[in-house]
Amino acid sequence: LLLCFFMAAGSNLTADSEKAFVQSDETGLSEQDSTYSEENSFIPETETPSEDASVSDLSDTAHTDDTGTSSQQASSPGDREDTSSSSSQQNSQQSSQQGGTAGGSSSAKPEAAPSKPSQVKPAEKAEMRAVWISFLEYRSILKNKSESQFKSSVKKYFDNCVSLGLNTVIVHARSHGDAFYKSGYFPASVDFTGKRQDSFPFDPLEIMVKEAHARGLKIEAWVNPYRANRLTEQFSENDPVKKWLGTDKVFTNGEYYYFNPGEPEVRRLVLNGIIELVENYDIDGIHFDDYFYPTTDSSVDKNTYAKYGAGRTLKKFRTDSVNELVKTVYSEIKKRKNIPFGISPQGNIENCLNFNYADVKLWGSTAGYVDYLAPQLYWDYGQGSLPYETALANWKKTVTSPSVKLITGHAAYRVAENGTGGWASGDILKRQVSDARGAANYGGFIMFRYDHLFSDALETERRNLKSILT
Repeated sequence: LLLCFFMAAGSNLTADSEKAFVQSDETGLSEQDSTYSEENSFIPETETPSEDASVSDLSDTAHTDDTGTSSQQASSPGDREDTSSSSSQQNSQQSSQQGGTAGGSSSAKPEAAPSKPSQVKPAEKAEMRAVWISFLEYRSILKNKSESQFKSSVKKYFDNCVSLGLNTVIVHARSHGDAFYKSGYFPASVDFTGKRQDSFPFDPLEIMVKEAHARGLKIEAWVNPYRANRLTEQFSENDPVKKWLGTDKVFTNGEYYYFNPGEPEVRRLVLNGIIELVENYDIDGIHFDDYFYPTTDSSVDKNTYAKYGAGRTLKKFRTDSVNELVKTVYSEIKKRKNIPFGISPQGNIENCLNFNYADVKLWGSTAGYVDYLAPQLYWDYGQGSLPYETALANWKKTVTSPSVKLITGHAAYRVAENGTGGWASGDILKRQVSDARGAANYGGFIMFRYDHLFSDALETERRNLKSILT
């Protein structure tokens, strides 16, 4: 799954170890997986990753940077977005707020949580059991592949999800102002061929919808509303970013272009992209990632603020701009289909409010904005200043509207990449899901992300997680 984009601060992978991990992780599953027991069987993806899918290619992910941590959560390993997209001021403030977190350095090693929960809570009948499938997965199964090759890989992915006991896949439809579906507003993703282009070789989303439903899986289209392409990437001829260069509708931050959330025409473009997804595809939901405003820098939208600020503080103006889009997207979806609209914000509530201008307190307490919030609770028990149990408790108090569900986001990537403390227990995902089930508005969980969840490193975690999904 896909600026709100994962506060964690544990040690970074070395260049060699990171390269080794990516080489085995590009396909999600390695040869050793094919000998997994029949009870927990899943199908290894055997296609060879393209040669150009290097470690450097993975630096800009959906929720976090190339090792799994959000730039909004810390400048440490992450897997949803490039940390360069955040301002240095934002990174330093977030780090100081969070203290020791997984993925960055810490003076004291966090204690491992007990190996098992005191009581395993039964699942609700309507529990979402989901996994994010991001554009990073596409880089090994879509880039420079034929339609039949992509379809074959998707079938294996979804078979694995069913085998584990999942019931929902959240797949990237738009990650960088480009599309993995035949869009009338956005160019074909760079991850088809390595270049953004106006024509689509085929329609990945159409294939995924069909294959998901054939297996009884629900499928939600995952969109990053404002993040666009890298500054170094070539534009397509009709690229909306290219069209708006030199105007207030687009600004740059770090290595990326961003659509300006405060501009009415930008909000209309984002909304049109959602409407075409809802009207043209048999999807079961729309899902936004945590990236809204990428920076607190007042210079990036000073002209827009001067035009539309109307006496409000910059923070209030930016927050209102995001709220307006969220509420309008919700309303326009409901006019067309009775499918859920959810947002996955970063796990630190104060950072959502103060750095992303994402008013999660409003969304979680008021009908008419979202159907669920899926905070990225990517911490171990007892870890630093915001351990899992504290973050979960904070979100229980935030998601209070009877019309809004709390869906918890879990860091399968930390098990795959860290392997220390609670992440090495073999059952942390099971325990965290079990504990989340106690929330009054609990609605399910999402694992970040597919390649990590179905890697060799999580064989024991999968077996234990499956034990509470049957």
